[in-house]
Amino acid sequence: MLLKQDIRKQVREQINENGISKNISDAICQGILQLTEYKQAKTVFAFMPTKAEVDITKVLRTVLADGKTLCIPLCIENNQMLAKQIMSIDNLTKGKYGILQPLETSETITQKNIDFAILPSLATDVTGNRLGKGAGYYDRFLKDGFFTKIVVCPEFAVYDKIPAENHDIKYDVLVTENRVVNLK
Repeated sequence: MLLKQDIRKQVREQINENGISKNISDAICQGILQLTEYKQAKTVFAFMPTKAEVDITKVLRTVLADGKTLCIPLCIENNQMLAKQIMSIDNLTKGKYGILQPLETSETITQKNIDFAILPSLATDVTGNRLGKGAGYYDRFLKDGFFTKIVVCPEFAVYDKIPAENHDIKYDVLVTENRVVNLK
């Protein structure tokens, strides 16, 4: 089995060479928006995509257009993050790592009020394991969450097995450009 750092290196090289196409991102967005869990959700927690991630901007705009509450991460000290409500994705600021984030003064949404979370992953497997960038922000945030956890990942970054540790939080649903894998 490959080590986490080896998988991260492989996927980053693939993304640096080819990027993640608009077609891949669009197909993944379509998959998310068709999920029953999305349709039933009132409050959605999602990441703000970087150039090296699946572009879920279409989903973020749809969440707002559908009248749902949208919250995104605000990274704080000790590799922690808060879910902050946003009303638009057009008035965010660059935060840690150059990722767009809400203002600190935005309303904090508690985990018990989140129904549906869209999570980034560098790579994943189909047994519920996701591989992030390695800082553990999402695992710390998710450990107390009882909401549906959706992972988005291009098919080229789906591995047979991702190494997992006790603190790694499993996802409930994987959405790639080709399939939806529901583990619930």
